Amino acid sequence: MSWPLAMAPRAQEAPNNAAASASESDNGPTASAAVSPGGALSPEATLTVADLARLAEHFESAEQPFLGYAFHMAHYELSADSSARLASGTAALNGAFFAGRYAEAEHALRRLATDFPDLRRTFRWQYAVLLLQDGRFEDAALALDAADLQPADRDTLGARLAIAEALLALHESDHPAAIAHLEPLDTDAAFGPEGTAYQVAAARIGLRDGPPQSPRSPGLAAAMSAAIPGSGQLYSGHVYDAAQAFGLTTVLGYGAYSAWRYELDAGGPTGYVLPALSTLVAGAFYLSNVRGAHASARRFNAYREARFYRDAIDGLTIAVGDGGWMLGVRLTP
Repeated sequence: MSWPLAMAPRAQEAPNNAAASASESDNGPTASAAVSPGGALSPEATLTVADLARLAEHFESAEQPFLGYAFHMAHYELSADSSARLASGTAALNGAFFAGRYAEAEHALRRLATDFPDLRRTFRWQYAVLLLQDGRFEDAALALDAADLQPADRDTLGARLAIAEALLALHESDHPAAIAHLEPLDTDAAFGPEGTAYQVAAARIGLRDGPPQSPRSPGLAAAMSAAIPGSGQLYSGHVYDAAQAFGLTTVLGYGAYSAWRYELDAGGPTGYVLPALSTLVAGAFYLSNVRGAHASARRFNAYREARFYRDAIDGLTIAVGDGGWMLGVRLTP
């Protein structure tokens, strides 16, 4: 048996009390008046458990996921039928998650894990996948740890788990760990959404080479800017910073030189205050330019490394982007 979290089957609920039974029978006048076809309640209506489910579905179709969560959760609390509770609980979890209400999503998850202990690892796994889809890697890692997956679960998940763990490793800039997760996968056989096997193979090849080689040396960049202001920034690919550093250093240096020439030629009429100030400003900017060249090389290296990992992550998200494949798993009790 397998079902995605967002598509858990909805069973017809059994009434949980006599009033609900009466309202859902032909003799219950409030049943047809409780919820109109548009989802609205009439003023004199008596809200039944079945009405909560219909309201939840109405708000889902109206793309109001948080209201859908609220009514699904109410239906979950009041329903007596376990299959209906399971469907409502998973729908409530989805509604809260896609509304961006993560505290409520965690609440729904805890209730489901408590009330359906044999599915606890399944719920935790599926919540981790939802977090991966949303780019919340730190939270996904915590959810995966909380799932406490067993060897049988790992066998069931197979490539799904390998890709999830590789994504988490890539987020931590740990490409050896990502390779270790992806290497065992047989990419000659198709798996997952269309193109997943190809993307895994491509990511594996790229990761084997590691982050980009020949990074810019911060020390060399600083030395170059010390010799020729702006050359270190140009070496790191920051053309605008290079032009700014060269231009301002030249202007300030020439200003300091002119101040000294004027002071010396005029016999020190200002007590060397102006030359000293202009030299101080020019020297400070010169030193900041050298320091900036060092920082620009480090930024260049960090950007190339971040892009390397981002490209690998983007290539693998084709797998988590299709909820049916990643979520459609039921783990062992």
